[in-house]
Amino acid sequence: MVLKQILVATIGFIVLILWYSGYQVSCLILVIPFLIGVILAKANFEYSNARKKCLADCYFNQDTMIHTLLTKKVFVLLLSILSGIFLSTILILNIITFNISDFILLFMDMIFIVMIYNYIQKTQFLQNNIKYPILKNTTSIISSGIFMIIFLLVSFYQTPPLYIQDDLVQTIHIASN
Repeated sequence: MVLKQILVATIGFIVLILWYSGYQVSCLILVIPFLIGVILAKANFEYSNARKKCLADCYFNQDTMIHTLLTKKVFVLLLSILSGIFLSTILILNIITFNISDFILLFMDMIFIVMIYNYIQKTQFLQNNIKYPILKNTTSIISSGIFMIIFLLVSFYQTPPLYIQDDLVQTIHIASN
């Protein structure tokens, strides 16, 4: 199971590298942001649907109207599609500015997420009816926090771009040429 998850993370990483290396070459590469958006929308739909079902099952009787409204999938699907478009656009635009150290950190974070997810999943402190939403949240919070600290440290010690000057006007002038 862990090997399969690492393989999926590696394939995702390769897709991002393909986008990075091919976005200037061909317009056909625009299929990649669409596929990333679909994958993100599907994952968000599964998570949101499980979270709403958990909320409805925990707080409301199954024969009530509120339970029925909370478990409908139309609103969750629409929000998932919008968030998939938004997140894939942000990801694709940020990948363009990455350098090799950013890609290495991203790959390490992907592997770290798989390890954290599997460790928390093996522990027995969560009940089965709420395990999926809490597992995803906990994994995201831990890996994002650690990745952010490492990313900030790496970014802090990188050399600044050549167009950065002491004066803002000079920086704008050099960067715009």
